[in-house]
Amino acid sequence: MKVMKLTALALATSLVLTGCGDNDDTDANDGSSQSGQTETNLSEQEQAKEIIRTAKLFVSDNKAIKEAYEGASEILTNKQQKRFTYAFDVPSKIQKYMQENSLTRLDATELNRLIKSKDFQNDSSRLKITPGKDFVATLDSNGKFTLSGGVTVDTIEIDYLYNRQTFKEEKNVTTDNFMTSYQGFENATQNNTSTTTPQLSFGFDGLTIGSGSEKMMLTSSKQGLKAQGTFSDKVTMNREFDWEETHKKGITLQKAEVNLDNVKLVANDSTVIAKDFVVAMMDVSRTLADGSKEIRSLPYKIDITGHLIKGAPKTDVEMSFNAIANADDVKKYVELSSNDNFVEKDGKYVGMTAMLSLKGKVTKNTASDKAVVIPLDFLVRLKRTARDEVVLEDLTKFSIENKPLHIKGNYNLDTSHNTTPTQLIVTQNNARIELNVDADGKFKTDDHGKLSDIMVNGKDFGDLINSKDKITAKFNDNTFLYL
Repeated sequence: MKVMKLTALALATSLVLTGCGDNDDTDANDGSSQSGQTETNLSEQEQAKEIIRTAKLFVSDNKAIKEAYEGASEILTNKQQKRFTYAFDVPSKIQKYMQENSLTRLDATELNRLIKSKDFQNDSSRLKITPGKDFVATLDSNGKFTLSGGVTVDTIEIDYLYNRQTFKEEKNVTTDNFMTSYQGFENATQNNTSTTTPQLSFGFDGLTIGSGSEKMMLTSSKQGLKAQGTFSDKVTMNREFDWEETHKKGITLQKAEVNLDNVKLVANDSTVIAKDFVVAMMDVSRTLADGSKEIRSLPYKIDITGHLIKGAPKTDVEMSFNAIANADDVKKYVELSSNDNFVEKDGKYVGMTAMLSLKGKVTKNTASDKAVVIPLDFLVRLKRTARDEVVLEDLTKFSIENKPLHIKGNYNLDTSHNTTPTQLIVTQNNARIELNVDADGKFKTDDHGKLSDIMVNGKDFGDLINSKDKITAKFNDNTFLYL
């Protein structure tokens, strides 16, 4: 069995927020008033109507909420994603050449001479570079590499695609040409000092990739990414450093933390700001038959704070997410299996907590192409309490016009730690609705299209109905609310 990854907690969190599955917890609200703002002046009938108004996002706009923080993967086109990768391959290629040839400085004139004389192996690879006049690269005695100036990048990608008509694989060649400008690029991730506590850094003041409609701009700082670790013995993290060889010597990573701070990406109609990003990890091992140890590094903490601004669909959302596994549990209960998977020991589990906060606005386009603004403002907390269970401790704040909702429940986990959605319990004041959901994240209805009873203090004040994807609340005073 694979150990539950931190990303599974992120997935579970997103499922909660989009109404994609919770099972009623024994501690769930039984109809009594929850903590937070309570409107004591409302009658029971008014409370029944108010919970429906306030729960609208969960019931009818869950897709828009989900897209608010999952749409980040669509910010870059396929071409831009490839250019992004190549833009960081260029400094690596130059740095490697300078290390192998004991160079401390390389300007445009010298690099062009080396390319022309074929000392710099440019034409033999699928990545070719042409330096601009302002190009300068340096490498100091301790391994720190810097780069500034422009570089023209030419790439060639060769794929073999299967032709269903000829039943043969055909060669497909894709070429690209773009300009990349480096401002204050600095790579100090290699260090010639032997120490048990290496400290490394990486960053840039600015990076411009491409032009026109495909242009991407990144800004950060020269030490935008910092990494520090603690090893069981001294290591030298230079270009010869090899994790596998280090592990063979019996040296383990006791703890490492990587911090990425204030990185901004502007591309197409989107702006993404990573205000803070932290990942912590440690080594996990297993003893082989010959007495030697096999070692792998496992992340156990992730912390992200960011801001997403997007043009279409119009989105402006600030996000904070963290997931932390109990470090002592990782040390005691996690091991490597014979097929190199991280596993929990029989009968044991790693305790984990997660928190997600989203605040801002996202726009949903309706069937009539009318744009509807969906406000976001909530904080959710999750905790893994058993080998097969993650508890939603409470969605502590979900504010529409300062009227919060509260949610409690849990997730059942299968042997692969996939979540099994069943039910969502929503409460406000003394009102309560129960929404059952299927494995696809869709709300279930009975044979008459009813989603849920609308309860206040244990009394039934109406039904929540889904008819042909139109959701209506029908109350016992013969009034209706259309969501």
